[in-house]
Amino acid sequence: MTQLAVARRPLDSQDRQNSQRGLAQAREPCPCKALETLYRCERPRLLAFLEYRVGKEQAADLVQEVFVKAAASGKLTELRNPRCYLFRIARNLVIDEARKRDRRIHLLPLFDGCDIAQCGGQEDQLHVLQTAELIEKAMAELPDKTATIFRMNRINGKSYRRIHQDLGIALATVDYHMMKALNHLRERLGDHL
Repeated sequence: MTQLAVARRPLDSQDRQNSQRGLAQAREPCPCKALETLYRCERPRLLAFLEYRVGKEQAADLVQEVFVKAAASGKLTELRNPRCYLFRIARNLVIDEARKRDRRIHLLPLFDGCDIAQCGGQEDQLHVLQTAELIEKAMAELPDKTATIFRMNRINGKSYRRIHQDLGIALATVDYHMMKALNHLRERLGDHL
């Protein structure tokens, strides 16, 4: 038998670093594979979790968003319990959706540019006109400054900050007058609305 002699040169620091980097990469799971495995295992559970909380229509979109956020975080390979991490993201998304839903304001127009006799919902139009009259009467009972601030915000659509700048008053004063106007209207129109 013939033995082959292999000449070995001493390892320099660059060789050691490359060797250590290669070992570290071999030990770390591929983030893509981790995400794919998590997706296959946890998607049905997340979908059920979200369907119960936000409904079937929105749940599928939120599941996708959970995995997009998880992939963007770059923490998947470092986590001890990635399932809990995914469910934490899902809970946070549910909370965000609830906050968005609460922030949406549903307004009914007080004045519609059509003639009452021509509109389909005459009773609704009559109710809107009566409410507008009651609001105007209640607004007439308010001090001028309070009524002006209320109109600037609710009718002209100006923000509190814009009103503060336009009138040269403090934001707290704008807030005070708005609360005063809203409380007054609530007292006057409480049963009618």
